[in-house]
Amino acid sequence: MLNTFKSTYADLLQFLKSPQDQPSPYQSFKAKLYAWTGILIIDIIVAGLCIVIISALANAGLFSFENHGIIELLQQHPKSTLFFLVVLLVPFLEELVFRSYLRYKYNFLLRLFSSLFYIGGKETQQKMEKKVKKLWYAKYKYIFYFSALLFGFIHIFNFGDYKQLIYIFPLLTLPQISFGLLGGYLRVRYSLIYSFVLHAFHNLIFLSPFFLMDNGLKVFQKETEDYTVRIEEVTIDSMPKKFYAAFSDSLIFNNYQLRNLISHYSKVDTWQIQSNNEKKMDKYFIINYKNKLDSGSMDKTVVENYLVEKYQFQKSKELKLTSSWELVIEDTLKLNQYKTDSLKGKYIKTGIDTTAIFRAPLSEIARAIQGSKGKQVRMKSKLPGRFNIKLASKDSTGMKEQLSSIYGLKLVNASDSVEFIHIEFQ
Repeated sequence: MLNTFKSTYADLLQFLKSPQDQPSPYQSFKAKLYAWTGILIIDIIVAGLCIVIISALANAGLFSFENHGIIELLQQHPKSTLFFLVVLLVPFLEELVFRSYLRYKYNFLLRLFSSLFYIGGKETQQKMEKKVKKLWYAKYKYIFYFSALLFGFIHIFNFGDYKQLIYIFPLLTLPQISFGLLGGYLRVRYSLIYSFVLHAFHNLIFLSPFFLMDNGLKVFQKETEDYTVRIEEVTIDSMPKKFYAAFSDSLIFNNYQLRNLISHYSKVDTWQIQSNNEKKMDKYFIINYKNKLDSGSMDKTVVENYLVEKYQFQKSKELKLTSSWELVIEDTLKLNQYKTDSLKGKYIKTGIDTTAIFRAPLSEIARAIQGSKGKQVRMKSKLPGRFNIKLASKDSTGMKEQLSSIYGLKLVNASDSVEFIHIEFQ
């Protein structure tokens, strides 16, 4: 085994000095496995040293890991999904894109290019293929080095603030560049499967701390003689649906963002909420509140106060004069055509392209339009009853035309003092 390691290291050095598109002579699977293990050991040592250098740069304050792609993936996906992505799927795709073409024999795009000259006859096609093949082997070392550099440099996008890191990006991508050289060696000398397995093990080894650490999702629970409240951070895809339920002695918020919770308690739309930390505002929660008092009365401020305590923010209000709309009845006969006597509850769905409002009074219709357009909408006209209205909400002009021509309603430009909520995190 030791002799196999020595011969592998010697062959690697010789190859990297002058890469050639030439596979290794026949070896048994056992010998190939030993060679692969030797390359893995080199990869661990070299990448480990590179990470020490990168960590020193981070400690010097030149950049931060806070916005690294892996950190964001951990916050957005369960660890099982992340494992599949970074250990299996991504290595497979990256090997196909960055290293499969390193053997001329399997470079189907290049060979397809040569075959296109068959239009000029078989002899012309054969001459072109010889020229392409000759150029490939003559310039192969540059092709190989370029593939390793490209693989490394593309990983600068893992850093959220990569535009500010251009001056040190060669250092930040050293682990990927070194892997590009080692993976390329295995691909050429053995086969693509060996470079893929090395890639999978590389990611597993160096990303295992991320898999093992806490993903940053917090759980808070408080129990007193009067109530129990539990706040649990969740990822966006870990819960099946968003819902809110209120009972005589309890509250449930399922998959609610912090901005939605503040909107709920402040009785304003989310567009009226401003913050100095949008990332924290976008956190998702499951919240359960249970009242223990026999009276059945419930202190609904407990949840909001607990959020303020745990996430250290202050809430302030400010009135601003902003442009708004007034929803007025233009044609009562048209509007009454969409009146409903259904006893079912109201249903409002606001999407990117449409706003659907069923069995809702005019005040709720105004509020739904307000939520879809991020603009204050007042309803001064009073007409009893509930209505079914469906609008194309993507374009404001089109929505106004629909309201007028179909429903007999009109949006009139106005201005209002609107209450904005400002959330200041410490």
